Amino acid sequence: MSFELGEKRVIVVDEKNLLIRDERTRKFANLTPQRWARLLECREQVNAAIEDILKKDDAPPVNFKRHIGGAWFISVQTGIWCVDIRKHYKAMDTGEMRPSRTGIGLRIREWRNLIETTVTIEVPRPDLVNVVLCYLQEDHQNQEGLLSLLLLLLLLPSPLVSK
Repeated sequence: MSFELGEKRVIVVDEKNLLIRDERTRKFANLTPQRWARLLECREQVNAAIEDILKKDDAPPVNFKRHIGGAWFISVQTGIWCVDIRKHYKAMDTGEMRPSRTGIGLRIREWRNLIETTVTIEVPRPDLVNVVLCYLQEDHQNQEGLLSLLLLLLLLPSPLVSK
């Protein structure tokens, strides 16, 4: 099932993911149900950032950026009239997260169409309404903490190894 967002831009909803795609350029953002839930969770902040950009007075610069899961971020910045949904990578030299080519910039009109479409999207996919975000699950392990524990266990002398 797909929904029109604007000029050759659609959101395709299947049984696993939601794909926001530009049919001309083939740029896309592939959102899992958890990423979709995180995107919707910060929609009010995105809308506020858009309103700040649209103000004609001397408002401070807007630099909104939120992590929505995996390596994906949503951002709104002064001077760029779009909502950017983009995958990032960790730079080898500095270790900072940088935007990759994978992603899509939705025009403000397309963003608003996406938000208006959420109710329609949730009809064929009612499971999207009940998505539990991983940071809300009590038993969710922090991956860095788990890796640290494994490293510690590897460094400790084992009682099974004979000397």
